[in-house]
Amino acid sequence: MDNMVLQKLGPVAPGPQGKEGAKSDKDMVDPNPIVLWRGSKPAAILYLRQKEGMLEVEQTFAKMTGDGLGAGVVGGMFQAYPIRFRDLVLTEVVTQKVPNSYLSERLATADVNGDGVDELILPRLRGGIEVYSTEKQLHSFSGEGHLPHGYFYVPDEPYIARLKGRDVVFVTSKLDNPVKGGKEVKPGADTPRYAVYRIDNKGIARVTLRGMAALPNRIAAFGALSRPGSGDIDELLIVAPPGADTGTTLLRYRPDGTAIGDGREFPVDMGSWLAFLSAPESPYAILRDGAKVHFISPEKPFNWVQTVDFELLGGKNDKVDVLHVTDAKSDPKVVVSIRRRLPDGHVQEAAELFAVNAEGHCFAPMPGGQGWRLLPGLEPYHRIAPPSPLHDWVDIIPASDGSDDLLVVYSRKAQTKKLTHEEILAAAEKFLMPAVLQEFRQQLVVRIEQMRFLGKEGVDVRRERSAKGITQAIESLEDWKKLLPDSYEEARRQREDDAFSDLRSGLLDPLTLDEMATADNYRNLDEYRVWLAEQAVGPRGQFALLRGDVETSWEVEAAVGSSRDAVVPGGPVVFRAAKNSATIVFSADASKVPEPTIPGLFPEKRLPSFLLLGPSTETR
Repeated sequence: MDNMVLQKLGPVAPGPQGKEGAKSDKDMVDPNPIVLWRGSKPAAILYLRQKEGMLEVEQTFAKMTGDGLGAGVVGGMFQAYPIRFRDLVLTEVVTQKVPNSYLSERLATADVNGDGVDELILPRLRGGIEVYSTEKQLHSFSGEGHLPHGYFYVPDEPYIARLKGRDVVFVTSKLDNPVKGGKEVKPGADTPRYAVYRIDNKGIARVTLRGMAALPNRIAAFGALSRPGSGDIDELLIVAPPGADTGTTLLRYRPDGTAIGDGREFPVDMGSWLAFLSAPESPYAILRDGAKVHFISPEKPFNWVQTVDFELLGGKNDKVDVLHVTDAKSDPKVVVSIRRRLPDGHVQEAAELFAVNAEGHCFAPMPGGQGWRLLPGLEPYHRIAPPSPLHDWVDIIPASDGSDDLLVVYSRKAQTKKLTHEEILAAAEKFLMPAVLQEFRQQLVVRIEQMRFLGKEGVDVRRERSAKGITQAIESLEDWKKLLPDSYEEARRQREDDAFSDLRSGLLDPLTLDEMATADNYRNLDEYRVWLAEQAVGPRGQFALLRGDVETSWEVEAAVGSSRDAVVPGGPVVFRAAKNSATIVFSADASKVPEPTIPGLFPEKRLPSFLLLGPSTETR
């Protein structure tokens, strides 16, 4: 990827992850970068910091800094940030839900006012929604009043409908009592079990659903239908979970919340994990159902659901990731990646990409973005594999603007080179102390105790006895070796593997603990340090932009400084691509060694920084 520059964003670092501090107050930075895009470039990159005290919590959304961020912006740009919120925790800390807080996993970024720059949409845990531009707060909705004591509308994941030139965001919220302490008050029958809010260029509005004989108690999935040529929202769709007398049901509403007809039960079995995919100006509403996708034509009287089961393209229990919808206006196709599951249960690092329409036909992109061609059978249009055996799979990520671009992310963790027994022994004889080598040789010797486990013969011995009909007692190593040679050989191999594993650890321990590399522990110290440095394989991250079935030359190994300080993606990655460039924002993992060489010692996983990989200032 020519003319690409990796820069560290400030002023914060996410810090150690997955460890609770012993002190009562915590200061944590969410590792998810929040990007407000202007086209394919960031207008602002935000982070969320949370400080928890004994009785108070503070959350802050603040702006990161970096070369080119905000360049050319005048006046009051970014005056909306930082956004701070404080509240008392009190007894509600036991629920592990911070009252009135923003939920980082529930926020959304979208261009709701159509000015070409994303806004930040913040739903509150206790109801209420706020919308911020890069300059100021645009809209605020305080939440619902007159609810039973302790009850609030808790937001679900926002649904973003991407229309031509603007976005519409829907937030569904379920009625809940987060505290559940003391005498719980039951909500009355007239209290809706959920609320639906629409956020667009006009502001924030509650959509009151009406016209149905009985509204469902819960929303399993919410979506919006925008038909070809419409440019607006034509219908709201709700999937209601099964009830006592009904199966999974589709409910249709006009944009103002008025019901369209009666609910319709799905004619196929439905799972419990459902989500509508964004498909602007599509003749279908497309509903993901685990490894299946349902193409829904709600206005049809018959055959209104067509189902594609992606397990049929691979094998049962293969790893299926639904990525996005392409070619939505003419013949919508769902793009998925499928990774095969091996006999040992592990998932392959390589992936196959399929594009499948409602009839279950597979397609491949034509050169130059000139549409899609039908494939003769159930075939992938592209195969993706890591660039080397040392690289691990990370993810395939759709572009955040809903385009067809995909970003393939690999990481090469910090690791050590593979060494044969011969290489280990040669290095040990050169660098380790004689006492260590003597202990190694003693460890190689097979002992009669290996034949027994808790006073009984081991599994391998009993199995071989049974297979060969040997009943004679084993009193010595010679008896074991002569009468039961297979289990003896297995014991010898186990001793050898354990001994060489310990020897390897002794050679490589200083990769984890630098202070161990002293003349008291190693011979030929200067030469040993050179050899030790050669065994370390530094961590790297690698990104590849995929357009159609072509992985472009836009690849880069992201590293900062020496291999010890190199970085790999450690958190979610977000990106957008232009014609000749791409901008990628991610948080980085700088863990030194992924597999400890000393038993019981696990290096701390650190996310040290937020990074931006993008075109240099000369090519922007």
